[in-house]
Amino acid sequence: MNELVKVTAFVVTADEPHHLLVFGHPTAGLQLPAGTVEPGETPIAAAKREVWEETGLEVASRGVVLCEQLSELGPDLAVMLETVASDGITFRRGHHVKVLAHDQAREAARIREEILDYNTTPPEVISATEGDVPVAALAHRIRRHFVLFVEPVQRAAPWVRRADGHDFEVRWTRLSEDIPLVEGLKSQKAWLKSNFARLRACLSAALDSRIKLNLADDPDHIDACERILRELPAWFGIEEAIVEYVEQIAELPTFLARSRGEIVGFLSVEQHSAAAAEIIVMGVAESHHRRGVGRALVEAAEAHLRDRGVRFLQVKTLSEAHPSPEYARTREFYRAVGFEPLEEFPTLWDERNPCLQMVKWLG
Repeated sequence: MNELVKVTAFVVTADEPHHLLVFGHPTAGLQLPAGTVEPGETPIAAAKREVWEETGLEVASRGVVLCEQLSELGPDLAVMLETVASDGITFRRGHHVKVLAHDQAREAARIREEILDYNTTPPEVISATEGDVPVAALAHRIRRHFVLFVEPVQRAAPWVRRADGHDFEVRWTRLSEDIPLVEGLKSQKAWLKSNFARLRACLSAALDSRIKLNLADDPDHIDACERILRELPAWFGIEEAIVEYVEQIAELPTFLARSRGEIVGFLSVEQHSAAAAEIIVMGVAESHHRRGVGRALVEAAEAHLRDRGVRFLQVKTLSEAHPSPEYARTREFYRAVGFEPLEEFPTLWDERNPCLQMVKWLG
């Protein structure tokens, strides 16, 4: 049986009291950002795209899939698995339709798409279109992923987002399982209720473990930074280098990342001139690798440097001439946050450790 994958996004403010992002459709009621996952997209990427398209908010957090739900629509209901034009009418991918009849010889189905006004009880049909489409273009099962984003944003006044030919009224509303979301064929109120306990639990866990950043203003951080260095021997395995890094951490502006009060990452930066600076050393506890800590540290350092007029940021790391898989990951990370390879220095450190200089334009 054909299946269409969809997403629904719960975008919640990090600060209490928590608020949920919703928007009012002129005829389809109060809604959560939701839509169809496109080919090649992950559910989280699709949810971010839908939030942007329907509300204009650019999601900053990574997102977590709360759960997935499988819905069987039955023989008389379906969703379009692909966009089909029939008799001058376009039935778009992801839209719900009623199946009126089947033509088995032609492997086709007669369908009807209705636009409803949910401002009335019961909803009234505003318009309806019928046409014949291939049976293969229909899905009778929906796999829906529910994605949570915990956003470090300040609640703004309601705003208007133009999308799909409509003006959507976007706003933050106090988080509650009783928010009057649209009901009916796409019962978003039921989606919220069925996921509310899981949403609250994941929200609490995310806030307990979220990374807090600050610029070190006392020497208490030095021991914690040294501990992180020594716990990463694949990156920092030379004793003389560790000692030198610790001295630099004590002298240079150092950004700290904390989780539940514990330092789990740091970045030290040196400004060489009015226009240029360098990341001297960065370390993230291995337990927090690939959780956004390094990216957050780099972004904090960049903001600090931009405020001081710095336009160029560099970092030196092992070049690909060295076989280290760990430093291959390091180069991949720096490319991901916007650095570009500039020049290789085979003997700057020594012949066994060829140096690659990478740079980023801060603007």
